[in-house]
Amino acid sequence: MVNYNSFFSQQPQLIKILSLLNRIDNNDWIPPAMYYMRHHNQKVEDFLYRLEVLAGTSMILRKNFNWRMSRYSQILREMDKGVDMFSDESALEVTEEDKQEVIRMLNGDVYTDLKDTAKRYLLLRLDSLLTAGQPYYDYSVITVEHVLPQTPKPNSDWLQHFPNPSEYVHKLGNLVLLTRAKNAQAKNYDFQKKKASYFQTSNGISSFALTTQVIQEKEWTPDVLKKRQKKLIDLLKNAWNLHAKSTTTRP
Repeated sequence: MVNYNSFFSQQPQLIKILSLLNRIDNNDWIPPAMYYMRHHNQKVEDFLYRLEVLAGTSMILRKNFNWRMSRYSQILREMDKGVDMFSDESALEVTEEDKQEVIRMLNGDVYTDLKDTAKRYLLLRLDSLLTAGQPYYDYSVITVEHVLPQTPKPNSDWLQHFPNPSEYVHKLGNLVLLTRAKNAQAKNYDFQKKKASYFQTSNGISSFALTTQVIQEKEWTPDVLKKRQKKLIDLLKNAWNLHAKSTTTRP
């Protein structure tokens, strides 16, 4: 039987991945996790990582209760039969069709197309990939915010750079995380003022590496946004093995 306290004390990455799993909008992943941890003391972190990929992608794709019950039951049956859960043929593996659909959604209007829990999870997952030393996220409030605002003022600097803001505003590359709700008026500040008074805390920093990336930019233009978007999607492609017929490698 597994000594859970030993796992958590010796492998802080377990805390990190479990804290992310706990932000999934359902608990259906728990029985497979408990079953594996009860019967194995090897590669626990790797198993939970693969489980997180399945749980995270299925939340983004809005897989329903019946789908989840069928898939997780299949995983439990496979473990009971001694199937290699790290094989590409196991029920833990995300299908090629679902991988491509996730990529399509990542390139779409993430802010409006995903549920609040899913887009928050997506950004937290990306932030976790940028902050290897941060074990978990225990903030009481975490909000998803826009860099280019949803309703820029007609005379603002934003419209000089973004004559058609609707093309960019809800994209993944335009989103950041904050640890608290902010003054609604500040959301429409021009970039330099918004960085200083909206994205940073009182001591001049951000709680998230994802947001710090934006604070470090000198300007916010379509080119900057597109480059950030590509980097973030590539980061998740590698972490979640979204490349067609490739092998998962955990960062």
